[in-house]
Amino acid sequence: MLVLAACFIGYLVISGSMELQAIFGLAIALGNAYGLLFVILLMGNGLIRVPRWLWASSFPDRELDILFFRATEVLDVAYQYLLIAFM
Repeated sequence: MLVLAACFIGYLVISGSMELQAIFGLAIALGNAYGLLFVILLMGNGLIRVPRWLWASSFPDRELDILFFRATEVLDVAYQYLLIAFM
């Protein structure tokens, strides 16, 4: 995608339809648009998930209990696959 954009900008400069100063303005505008789009897409998820993750990770005993619970689920699934494999 970046190569395609560079080729397009190169074509605009070589063909003479855009001056170099206009290319710089276009690059700045596209960079700002990309940054705003990126922030908008990630903001909804990050504003909720990051504080929740920080809060949950501040209790190591609870986190250890959750990991133990997940480990038993994984072990149960592994035993089921082993039973199916050897039947």
